[in-house]
Amino acid sequence: MTHELPVKVFMTRLLTPKQLTERLQVSNATLRKWRMDGRGPSYIKMGDSQNAAVRYKLEDVQEWENSGHNNGGTS
Repeated sequence: MTHELPVKVFMTRLLTPKQLTERLQVSNATLRKWRMDGRGPSYIKMGDSQNAAVRYKLEDVQEWENSGHNNGGTS
């Protein structure tokens, strides 16, 4: 049996933490703190381990920015 994923899944642009730090002009440590505190844009962990890669959907970042939460706000 084949499972087909919606096209939108493949069209979503994912940002790395480095790309997001450059976009928001914050440090990687700030992003980590926001994740630990439940603040900042939504993120995805690419795996189950503690060291799993983190990615941010561009659309989630844009929504977070448009809601006025950029550079230190809470989500």
